[in-house]
Amino acid sequence: MIDLLDRLVTVSILSLSAFWACGPTDSASIGSTDGDVDADTDTDTDTDTDADGGPDTDTDTDTDTDTDTDGGPDTDTDTDTDTDADVDGGPDSGPDPDPVVLVGFQYVGDDGAWHALDDVEVTDGSSSVILSESFESGALPTGWTPIVTNASYTWGYYYQTGGATYTTPHTGDYCAQVPWNYSQDEWIVTPDLFPLGEGPYQVTFWNQGNPDYASLATLHVYYSCDGGTTVTELYAFPSTGEDTAWTWYENTFGFDCP
Repeated sequence: MIDLLDRLVTVSILSLSAFWACGPTDSASIGSTDGDVDADTDTDTDTDTDADGGPDTDTDTDTDTDTDTDGGPDTDTDTDTDTDADVDGGPDSGPDPDPVVLVGFQYVGDDGAWHALDDVEVTDGSSSVILSESFESGALPTGWTPIVTNASYTWGYYYQTGGATYTTPHTGDYCAQVPWNYSQDEWIVTPDLFPLGEGPYQVTFWNQGNPDYASLATLHVYYSCDGGTTVTELYAFPSTGEDTAWTWYENTFGFDCP
């Protein structure tokens, strides 16, 4: 009996020795990071902190070297080139245009009377002339912007003896005129004048029309400190004392854009 027990103990010891000699089959030498069982060689090749949002088994593609500002994924080189505070209301991914001063002349209404404009001048805070226009080119002046609602009856530039003229210009041979019609909202707007802070400004112009029709359609003059996004009215024809039809009247107004 003792001999039989000795044989059983010996067999058990030999079996356990054989089991431990085989050992686990996992050859991994690092902690598992690829989501597989810990019995393979991990495939993770990352050498940096994961930043591209992909699985942690790739080389990250993030190339950003600055703080993300363009609203895109953080896997690109940001395109923001702004060097000043955003002021144009657009995306913060380009150089902002400086806010500029504009003056606009609007003829608006229905079934009014023709109106004429001549000799526009704008000065800055040092009384330097920054715009002077008498429409002597016979066309829309360079840099001015038209806003047209009724293309057949909008601003034109007429010679004093031309067949289509209604009046003699205040000076020179040409002036700007708009004929009357229906559903008119016709603008001519000056070029960009100066960035903010060059005022106070002063605008002078000559105009004529018929005050008897002003309640139907007339001339308005506006200025803007933000490139036309918002406007403030300076003048509407007729002002006090402008009660004679087809007479040239001079007007001067000051304004500021700090």
